[in-house]
Parts: sequence; structure tokens; C-alpha cells
Amino acid sequence: MKNHTKFISIAIISCLLLFGNTTMGQINILPGPDITPMDMVENIVGEGIQYSNVTFQGANASRGIFSNGQSTNLGIGSGIFLCSGAGYVIPGPNTSTSAGANNGLGGHPSLNAITTSTTYDAAVLEFDFIPESDTLRFKYVFGSEEYNESVGSSFNDVFGYFVAGPNPEGGFYNDKNVAIIPGTTNVTVTINNVNNGYSPGNVVPTGPCNHCEYYSDNTFGLTLEYDGFTTVLVAWLLVVPCEEYHIKIGVADAGDHIYDTGVFIEENSFESPKIEVQTDPFPQGVSDNMIEGCVEADIIFLLPDPSYAPITVYFEVTGTADPQAYPPGDFEEEIPTEVTFEEDEDSVAIHVAPVYDGIIEGEETLILIIENTLGCIVRYDTVIFTIFDYVEMVSVTSPNTMICSGQEIEIWVNTFNGIPPYTFQWENFEEDNDTIWVSPDTTTTFFVDMIDLCLDTITDSVMVTVFPSPEIDIGNDTLWICEGDSILLNAGGGYLSYLWNTGSTDTAITVFNPGLYFVHVVGAGGCATNDSVYVETTILDFSLGADSTTICIGDSIVFDPGVGYPSYLWQDGSTNQTFTAWATGNYYVTISTDGCSKTDSIYLYVDDPNVSMSLGNDTTICPNDFITLSPTIGAYNSYLWSTGDSSSTISVTQPGTYTLYVVSGCGDATDDINIGNWPEPDPQLGEDMNLCFGESILLEPTTSFSTYLWQDNTTLPFYTASQ
Repeated sequence: MKNHTKFISIAIISCLLLFGNTTMGQINILPGPDITPMDMVENIVGEGIQYSNVTFQGANASRGIFSNGQSTNLGIGSGIFLCSGAGYVIPGPNTSTSAGANNGLGGHPSLNAITTSTTYDAAVLEFDFIPESDTLRFKYVFGSEEYNESVGSSFNDVFGYFVAGPNPEGGFYNDKNVAIIPGTTNVTVTINNVNNGYSPGNVVPTGPCNHCEYYSDNTFGLTLEYDGFTTVLVAWLLVVPCEEYHIKIGVADAGDHIYDTGVFIEENSFESPKIEVQTDPFPQGVSDNMIEGCVEADIIFLLPDPSYAPITVYFEVTGTADPQAYPPGDFEEEIPTEVTFEEDEDSVAIHVAPVYDGIIEGEETLILIIENTLGCIVRYDTVIFTIFDYVEMVSVTSPNTMICSGQEIEIWVNTFNGIPPYTFQWENFEEDNDTIWVSPDTTTTFFVDMIDLCLDTITDSVMVTVFPSPEIDIGNDTLWICEGDSILLNAGGGYLSYLWNTGSTDTAITVFNPGLYFVHVVGAGGCATNDSVYVETTILDFSLGADSTTICIGDSIVFDPGVGYPSYLWQDGSTNQTFTAWATGNYYVTISTDGCSKTDSIYLYVDDPNVSMSLGNDTTICPNDFITLSPTIGAYNSYLWSTGDSSSTISVTQPGTYTLYVVSGCGDATDDINIGNWPEPDPQLGEDMNLCFGESILLEPTTSFSTYLWQDNTTLPFYTASQ
């Protein structure tokens, strides 16, 4: 017999059971003939098993190796598969209720014996093996497209795990089926034995339950095609160490060739028990490896069962780390070379605490070479633990900075080395963050403690210098000025620069017009402030009416500038809103509000019903001259001149009689005036003449005139000439 023995270092096997809401993916299938039966046995055989004489019955497409199962809801990450059809059917999503391949092959007698119908398309893997201890076990999942519409029918697809060899309790195992439902002694894993009742295709079953605690429905599943499968089950068997056994692992259709059924067996799960070694780092969550001065660990030795105790397990301690106590070694206490399990104990731990020596040595190892005497053959398993240096934390902060009073600024710290993640404790702040926003009123130094997972603490700080912001006030939000007045807006002195929205850079400006005015002031440290005011103009928009008005004798008139003003002052000192007048005269009122005042006046003429009007006495005009004609003072509603004009005055250049007709509120009147024409002056001084030297002559016009003007500006009616 040619033997194949597989040796594996002690490791911790973790199985990820993925059900419910999990991260879904795609299972990878590698079918025969690329995968030989020997490859499949090598895949599932774990430590403590010697195997030989591998055979396989079935189609090449019905066997193979799978991986990436952890991304599906299968519950097993990797291993081998056997199916009654083809491996390519297995990957999801579940889009069919009848997927399968007909290989046209027969069944198997061992499988026929544990189901209710004849089997077909059997896929059976067989080999001999020698266990080195007294127990065998492997993990598997059974699945099928016969779910759920074939539950309770003759299509009772089946899986079996048959062992032949010595029974440690006496006698001989003869095709003993180890693949049975947990809690039972002989209930095989078939469609009818593990389910949640019948349901038609694409309908989730609701019972009755047949061992449904071990059933996972996959209707509308996203990662696998099979309509249902079991949870991860464990098959185990007591054996006699170092004796030869034969095993058959098989799956088959029952009653037809149509729908596929398969079994998934976990990689390295077909094994004899062994001494396992685990580490329990402390503090939890810092690192899976030990760290000098930070992460210690309990190295836990585990027996497969308390029945192996009492026993002493010996091991050699080696590696790059010195197992002696510090100094000169690397640990707080010397690492022992043996552990003893007392009766009924299945675990023993030793505590390992690497010492922080402040020396950067790089990654170190602690190696335990364990003598395993549990089986019929002594084996030596090697476990390697890694120890890392602890490098003290360092930090880098945001630079010291400056702000203006009232501003907010972000300050931060970056931490390196140590063991992240870090905790940050800013003085007088509750935030656990490497960044905070601060707004100090005065220059302040902010301190921060950084604490890593090893509880090492360092402190750093950032100083924020605060410059006062300019304090300016150019007035209330709204300022009022009187119409026609101005106001001075002053931002105060002592700052570096000023800029008004008018373009002025002076400390103050004088404004005359309403509108928004603002100033930008820059002070020490570049701190700036804006202030603004809105200037409104108080406009007293009232009137007593036209400059003059007329009433008749016996009547009166009410002058009213309007409602809504805070004060009124009339010409006689009264303060009512209105004033009643009945006599000719000038009337006025002064109104004041918001410090502003305005006066308006009106002349009242009281007219007699017997309207009198005069254009004055007759007169004369000189040739080429004009005269303006107007009636005597009075308030008239209309005027009509004999010339056709309707204005109150006219200018005339020609002699004649001119008539005016006026109408007032109280009556009408007519008057006329005669305009004569003065003759044009015609002075005569006589004929030109000659004078002898020393003589003179009296010159005078022949006609008398009103005024005279001689060449030397004299104004007498005569002139004596001697030149």
C-alpha cells in the first residue's frame, strides 16, 4: 500500500458562517478533469491522517475544488464538491428551480441503502486512511435543486459518508454512515429528512419542519443556484489509532437524473484531533501580535478532549527573541519549556510579557516546537509568535498662529509611531479628535495629550495669538438728517487704514445725500472690521397751497398742512394742526419733526363783493417806447383785455384806449385807460456860423423841453460857445 501523509503546522481554523444579511459574492468552481481525485483528497485531509488507494466513481464534471465560499451564504470558505450533475450549475444567483445536468450514469449501492428510491449519477470518492488518534471529523454542507418542490416525494436525493474498519468499542464498522443529522443515531442527510416542508418553485417554504434547524432556504438566493442546503454539519467517528480504515464519500440523485444535488466538504476538515495553540493578546483589540511593553499574551494550549489529561506537553523555546527574563532576556519572566494538563483539563496557558527595552531591533520571533504525543506517532509541531518593537509616539502640530478677536481657527496635531488608533484629549475640550476649532478671547496656548492603544501618552501644544479687532461705530443703523443738511460719519482714529464705499480713505466723511454708507477699517495684525449706517433724509413735504388766495368779506378759510406731524406752530403762536382765517394778511405755519423744521406761508385777500378795479390815470408814451398795464392790487379769478389777452398784465407800444374786464370770487369789474403819444423832440440851434477870436455866442433851442444834455454834460436850457 502506497501511503500519503499530510503534515500541517498547528493553526487556528476559523469558519465563517454566512447567513442572513451578508456580503454576497461569487463562488469559484474548478471541476475535473483538471482536478484529480488525489487532488481532492489532498485538499480535505488535515493533520494526523495517512491516506492511500484513492478512487472515484462518477463524471469528471461532478467533482472538483471550490474557493471564495466565504463571500456567499454557503458557510464554508473552500474545499471540495461532489454533485450528481455538473459543477458549473453551482454558482448563483438562483434563477432556476430545476437546474441540473444528466450525466447518464448509475447510482451506488451504499447510497441506495439510505434513501427511498434508486440512485442515479452517483459521485463517490473513496480512499484508505490511517488515523493517528482516536477521533475523525469533517465539516460539510448538503444542497440540492430538489428543494422545495420534491420534499416528501420519491426524488429523495442523498449524501453518505461510509466508513469501514475496526470499532474501538468492539467489532467492525461495515459501511457505517457517519453523515447523519445531529442528535440522531441513524437519520441520514436526504431531501426528505432535512427541510422546512414542501413548496412549489419560487415559493419560500413555511413547514412542516423536518429537522429545519439545520436547513437554509435559498429561494431567490444571490450567490448559489441550489434552492436549499443544510447548515454546516460535522460528521465524526471514534476510531482506533494507527489502524487502517476505508471511506466512501458519495452523493446521488434519487428517482431521476434531472435536478442536481451536491455536497461541499471543508478544506483540511478531515482530520484527527491535535494539540492546538492559541494566543490571547492583552489588552484586547490592540494587536494580534505581542508588542514590547504594550501587548502581552496568554499562550493557550488546547487538548482535543479532557480525556487526554493528565498529560505533560513538552516544547522547545527558540526564535530571535531571548526567552530569558529581562535582563538579559526579552521577557518579564522566563518562558517555560513544558505545560501540564491536570485531570479533566483541556486547556493550559502560559503568560508571555515582552519587555520594552527602548532598542529598535525589528521584528522578533518566539518559536515553540511542541512534542505531540496524543496519537500513535510522536509529532513535532511548530508555532511561531511575532513580537514587535514599541516605537514611542511623536507628534506634529499646526504652526502657532494669529487670529483676530472673535474669529475661529482650526488647530490640529498629527501623531506617528506608537500603536494607533490614538485618543486625543485637548485641555478644556471634550472632543476626542486630532482637530478642533478654537476661538479664544485672548492669546492662549492649547495643550493636547495623545494616548495610543498601549496607553502611552505624549503632550504637545499650539499657541494662538489674538489681536483685538478694531472697534468702530459710525452711528446707529439708521441716521436721519434734515433735507438740505449734512452729517459727519467718523470711524475714529488709530487704525492702519480706512476705506469708505465712497472711495474716501479718511477717518471721517461728510455726507449730504441719503443712502448706505460703510467703512472697512484695518488695525493691528491685519484685523479688520466693517461698520455701516443708512442715512435717511427727513423731508417735510407739506404746503398751505398757492402763494395767495382770496375769500369774500364775511367768509373764512381753514389752512391745513396735513396730519401726522409731531408739532405745528402758526404765526400767532397757536399749535393746532389747522388755522382758520377771515382777514386779509400773510399766514404761515412751522412744522418740526426729527429735529427738522419747515415753514410755509400764504397771503389771504379778503375781497369786497362790490369789486373795484383800476388801471390808473390816462398817460402818454414816447414813440418807440412801451408801457406795462396792470390792475390795482386784488385777487381776481380771470382777466380779459380789450387786446384779447387773459394775463394779469400787458405791455403796449401804441397810443389808444385799453379796457380790462376782471372776475373775482366775489364779483366783476371793468376799467379802461387812454394812452396818448408824446411828439418826438426836434431841437433847432440855428444855422452854422463863424466867430472871430475873442467872441462868444449864446446857443438855445427854439422850443422848450423837459431836460437838456450838452456835449460837455451840462444840463442848462442854453449854452455859451466861445470855441
